[in-house]
Amino acid sequence: IAIYVSESKPCRNYNDGQMFLDMKLENKLNEHDFLAFDGGYYYYFEKFIENCDKKGNDKINTNNFMFPNRKK
Repeated sequence: IAIYVSESKPCRNYNDGQMFLDMKLENKLNEHDFLAFDGGYYYYFEKFIENCDKKGNDKINTNNFMFPNRKK
C-alpha cells in the first residue's frame, strides 16, 4: 500500500532522504506500522525517529523499518 507519494523535485536540490523527511509521516505511523526502504534512506531514520519523539509519537523506533544490509 502506498500511504504517501511525494511531489517530484529536482535531484540536485533534494535527495531521497530529505524528501522522506519532508513527507511529515511522524504522526501518521504507529508502533505496528512497518516501512521498507532501499539503502539510500539508512542515514535518515535517526532524524525521523527524533522528529517522531518531538511530535509526541514515542512508539516509533528502528524496528519499524527495514532496509538492506550495507556493504562493508
